[in-house]
Amino acid sequence: MRSHRAACMQALSLAFLSALVSCSADRTTSRSAGPAPLDDSTVLSRCSRARGLITSFEARAAISTDGFPRSGSFEGILKYRHPDGVRLRAFRSPGPTVFDFSIVDGECTLLLPSEKKMLKGGAAAGPRSAADSVGAAVFPQLFMWIQPPDSSLLPRIDRCDDGRIRIAYTENGRIRRRTTIDASEEPRILEEELIDDAGRVVLHACFSEYRRSGDLLFPARVEAKGVSAAGPFRILAVVREAKLNLPLEDVDFEIELPEGFALERDAF
Repeated sequence: MRSHRAACMQALSLAFLSALVSCSADRTTSRSAGPAPLDDSTVLSRCSRARGLITSFEARAAISTDGFPRSGSFEGILKYRHPDGVRLRAFRSPGPTVFDFSIVDGECTLLLPSEKKMLKGGAAAGPRSAADSVGAAVFPQLFMWIQPPDSSLLPRIDRCDDGRIRIAYTENGRIRRRTTIDASEEPRILEEELIDDAGRVVLHACFSEYRRSGDLLFPARVEAKGVSAAGPFRILAVVREAKLNLPLEDVDFEIELPEGFALERDAF
């Protein structure tokens, strides 16, 4: 009787230990499996929503540039209004304005106080040969993290080994723009690239050190670099303070011609 009871107890103990091992293995497998990968439509929806949350942006930033006529380090006031307003006023602190640049309603304006002149012309569509035109094309790309791709481009999604997601936007089979994001529910735009007809990356922008303003995220560090017919260029902006979704009007992007300044039209 005792022998039978001992045998039963041993069998129950072995069964209990086996169940524990099995449960532990199941939990380990569950933990290592992680969340299921996002499907393509969810990726595109989240990326589009992240861009659409911010319609205007105003910031004070430390800016440094290379490859432009007035390159150097200065303070800057950045303004952006989707889809048609960009302004960058650069100045020494303390000191005068180095330049004041804006795009509004498709027209570029560049004020150069040290040269007592203002340049005006149509908004540049891409990096050009003239140095000032390169600046007119590149400065708006500081805001690519909230600029949606052209609706005519078709997206193609690739998943990187490090968990990031890359979206290639194509036209007639050619990649025109490439966006890299993280895979969070509130995705961060990490990189943007613009590609020319020959397949060369003409502009590569990185967005990092994201901060929160209320319920919204924005990158506190933006770096854009590339190569144009005028040579290589680089812009670095480190945001000190920012305000999001302000009611910016046309007047916030207009630059008045000071008395005594020369006006040059069709300069871009």
